[in-house]
Amino acid sequence: MDDDARAVADLAEFVENCKKPLFFVGDGAALCYNKYGNVPGVLCVPPALRNGRAAAVAYVAEQMAQRGEAVLPEALLPDYHRLSQAERERAERLAAEAARTEIPEDTAKGKDQHQ
Repeated sequence: MDDDARAVADLAEFVENCKKPLFFVGDGAALCYNKYGNVPGVLCVPPALRNGRAAAVAYVAEQMAQRGEAVLPEALLPDYHRLSQAERERAERLAAEAARTEIPEDTAKGKDQHQ
């Protein structure tokens, strides 16, 4: 799945088929847990730890270790579903700059010159 923002209901196929365990964090986590919390492999991060804190990762790692599900650190990879605000703003800025520097086709062919 490419990085993007989707409605909670549009994540069903991803949630069912993705590599587990799956954790939801960020401002949409509660909505996702309400919808997909009963799917095997979806582990709930406590609300106080859902906003991208290292403590959230440590908390879940402790839970997994207690269940014998510990994994090597390099196996923990984030899966972002949309670009960060800084990345989105940069892409918009670059697109606007590119649009301003494009030479109109008529100008490039010399059609707008006075004869």
